[in-house]
Amino acid sequence: MSTQTLPIFPLPLVHFPGAHQLLHIFEPRYRQMLEDCIAGDRKFGLSYVDPHTTADGRPELGAVGCQTRIESVQRIPDGRSNIVCIGEVRYVLEEYLETDRMYHLARVTHFDDEPSDAADLTDLALHVSQTYAEVVAGNWTSQGARGHAPEDPKSLSMWVADALEIDPAERQHLLALRSTGQRLKRVSDHLESVRDELLSDIGSGLRSRRNGNRQRASTESSES
Repeated sequence: MSTQTLPIFPLPLVHFPGAHQLLHIFEPRYRQMLEDCIAGDRKFGLSYVDPHTTADGRPELGAVGCQTRIESVQRIPDGRSNIVCIGEVRYVLEEYLETDRMYHLARVTHFDDEPSDAADLTDLALHVSQTYAEVVAGNWTSQGARGHAPEDPKSLSMWVADALEIDPAERQHLLALRSTGQRLKRVSDHLESVRDELLSDIGSGLRSRRNGNRQRASTESSES
């Protein structure tokens, strides 16, 4: 595990390694952060905060976030910016540092999933990929229909977790997990739930259509 100092951008969203994120920068402190990042290594930490429970707007120490790298910047004449960034690696927030900057600067420790036998995850990863494809084919209106799913089990688990339309607390839990297998199992459960709901909706639609056809046929018969 490596340690690094990062600017911290607290937001009510969860970012995953490998995922792209569009952000709108407008507050003076984060405009300053953006300029500092561009002048440096273009990296900052994106940490989830619940605006209803975080008193000072800072993520708690020990919270898990995602180190993010700025890929492109679109300047707006009034000083605001739109940026596209990509998640790189997860971290644990260890300590806030005293600085003269308007934004938070913190020491973080990077971590990765625990080693596992890739062979043990092959069947589960295949099931997740297949279920994901079924859900997308069922016109799932999510972030997810955006290319081919990765084959690597860990990357796949992050990719699908990012695509799922689930509450932030569950997304944060998936981000913090250190087991690829556990994350794959949880995203598999979510996908199966969405797929079953889609199939139920399709079945209900077919039943309604049949009932409507029967009713129309009965009406036409009575009028003839």
